[in-house]
Amino acid sequence: MKSVSVFLSFAAFILFSIFFISSQSDFEIGESSVILCDSSKENCGVEYSVEGEFSIFEVKKSGSFIVIDDAPYFSLAEGSFFKLNGNGEISEAFIIASEESSYAFGENFYKLSEGQMLEFKEGRIKIMEKGLTEGESFNFEYFPKGGDSLIVESSNLISIEFDEEGRAIFSGNFLLGDDTIKGLDEGIGKVSISDSGQIIKIWENTKAKIQNIEHISKESLNIYYDSLFDSQEHKNENYFSYSGENIFAGGNGFSFKLLENNPVFPEMEFEKKIFGSDEIKKSDFVVELLGGSLQISEKESKMIIDSEGDFNLKDGMVNILSRDGSILNSISKENNDFAQDLILNKYYVLENSKIEYKGVPVKFNTGPWENTIEIAKNYNYDKRNAIREDLNKKYGVRPRDFHGFVNDGREEQIARKIYEAVESANKNKHDIKITSSELYTFAMLEGLSADYSFLDEKSDINYYNNPNAPVNSLEDVGIDFLGHPGERSRLESDRFIPRDLGFVGSESDITLEYGTPIYPGEFTNLGEALKGVAGVLAQRKYAFTKDFIEVYGEEEFNKLDDDERVFWTAVYYNFGEGSSRAELKGEEYYIQKDDKKIKFQGSGREFFSPLEKERTASDIYNVKNNAMLKVATNELIKDMKYFSFF
Repeated sequence: MKSVSVFLSFAAFILFSIFFISSQSDFEIGESSVILCDSSKENCGVEYSVEGEFSIFEVKKSGSFIVIDDAPYFSLAEGSFFKLNGNGEISEAFIIASEESSYAFGENFYKLSEGQMLEFKEGRIKIMEKGLTEGESFNFEYFPKGGDSLIVESSNLISIEFDEEGRAIFSGNFLLGDDTIKGLDEGIGKVSISDSGQIIKIWENTKAKIQNIEHISKESLNIYYDSLFDSQEHKNENYFSYSGENIFAGGNGFSFKLLENNPVFPEMEFEKKIFGSDEIKKSDFVVELLGGSLQISEKESKMIIDSEGDFNLKDGMVNILSRDGSILNSISKENNDFAQDLILNKYYVLENSKIEYKGVPVKFNTGPWENTIEIAKNYNYDKRNAIREDLNKKYGVRPRDFHGFVNDGREEQIARKIYEAVESANKNKHDIKITSSELYTFAMLEGLSADYSFLDEKSDINYYNNPNAPVNSLEDVGIDFLGHPGERSRLESDRFIPRDLGFVGSESDITLEYGTPIYPGEFTNLGEALKGVAGVLAQRKYAFTKDFIEVYGEEEFNKLDDDERVFWTAVYYNFGEGSSRAELKGEEYYIQKDDKKIKFQGSGREFFSPLEKERTASDIYNVKNNAMLKVATNELIKDMKYFSFF
């Protein structure tokens, strides 16, 4: 690449040659002198005219040149023009290059090839080339005032404007040296260039590949190249710093991807397995900033990440999602790849295909059910007992411990079907999300863990003898209404359960203690049964969410902690939507029992409180007891981490 100093020396030599031929200007306009001529130094091919306060110079003969205030504009083709204001400043110009030549505007230079065009208007420059067919591109050379020249290549118009400090802002879809700039969603990319020619800002809705690190920015992002970068000085901005052997990044609304041969981690490679096959593909490491910050460094071929706040890391196979310390556990399938969301709090190590959290290894590039089995195998009973005591004091009920159903290799399918059922229910059209720990809590407490249930080896039909045996909806998972065509249709239409759910229902002559008829049935296997429980759980969470927002408002709903959400979801699950809604609202309602109607007064949100036998009606007490038991058990499962790894 040529340096600016070389180009300026060349321009100065040409300018000296001009003045050697003619030391007198053709025109004096304001404070500028203007010289007109053509390449043969004979008849000038430039016409001069006046339009109000403006002086117009139009090129009528290719090969002409104009010198304005000592700045030469050579090789002008017919159709080029310059418009000067009363002070002799260029207010507008249109240049068509008759052959390769360079043009100065401000302190920057642009070298165009024959037929390329440059428009200067209202301080903005546009560079283009007509007649390009699809797939073709053109390139020109850009000389920033303080650095080496850059080749700019594009198949479309390039627009250049300048900020208050005179730095160039490029807009378009183009290559800038070795860097690639594109707009998101088929839009236009936009970056700011420093005087030395480095990209220092990526504007909103732009994807920019810089030094083999790809940035996708929905919000504007400042780029730094400081080996002594101090992230504390940049807390109130979106930032990314190429800092020697480190990466610093922070903010919200942007992500970056480490591509092969990036300058910070050139040796890093990740692989991903395609779900359901033995195929392995390479994948890139992507970090999405969600309001947090992190420092990534390399030590002994390990990627060390120190972080705060919210972010999401993806390697094409596994997502590691930190959401301000809360626990998120979900799975998704995209493009036939399997993704797993984990939670990350502060410090961890990624090395090839392993992830470690504070020195504890967690399996990577595997299904989350394998981690569940591994963690449950190494269960800490002393820790469990201490947590149970704390939860008993907090909620007034002792949580149940169900890790024994997922701590054996034979039980991997139980864990796997929990995750798959959560994925199924979370596809609902209301965007209601349940977690794996919630589903496991509800399924076990609704019957799967009971004596002589499907998961009890004493049962005639049990999972350990026949994992694919049918599951009784009433006795094994506590669902007594799915056989009713109206209920099933409601759940299917909102996509809480799939339309091909393996379930055969029947109307029973059994009635609940309140006199309500039930419609149980059989699921074809455990996986289908868990999809049914997950769908009902998600639908009840949706019903509670809708009612709560209606009564207390969305802002108040967003303040709810997980415990109260699980509590009310459990109330709706066990008590029915009508009575639960009245209890939530603090309204009067009636329950039919033994041919009598019993009136109750709902207590509103106060119903969610540590369990005390204050209310004399046993059924209301049981509803609260069951709900609190689910809250406490879900908390124990989360704290013991076999369905919530961090």
